[in-house]
Amino acid sequence: MAWDNVQCNTFNAGVALPDSSNFIFAELDSNGNVIPATQGALAVGVIQEGALLSDPVPVCKVGSITKVLCSATVTPGQFVASDASGNAVPATSGAHFLGQVIQGATAGFIAVILFSPSGAKS
Repeated sequence: MAWDNVQCNTFNAGVALPDSSNFIFAELDSNGNVIPATQGALAVGVIQEGALLSDPVPVCKVGSITKVLCSATVTPGQFVASDASGNAVPATSGAHFLGQVIQGATAGFIAVILFSPSGAKS
């Protein structure tokens, strides 16, 4: 099953983002550049393609259906958050919801989510 509904914004990379950075949650640094999201952070999107430092990085917009790399098992319908490396994990207390799972995956694999960030889970 194919899921392609990704609309992107472009930001400059605040750090080098190798291909292993593809499909991880992103946040902005104090200069407005993209960096991997930290644990529980409110992400601005999901990095679609890695880049060198200061190069343009495509990051999905809110409402996009996108792939995301998981570091824990996620299941359809579940809400996800970012771990310390920007990977998707099930949302827990205090973490920002970043999206809802459409197609689940296990750790180390790619899930499909609707990127729809919101407030922290209580």
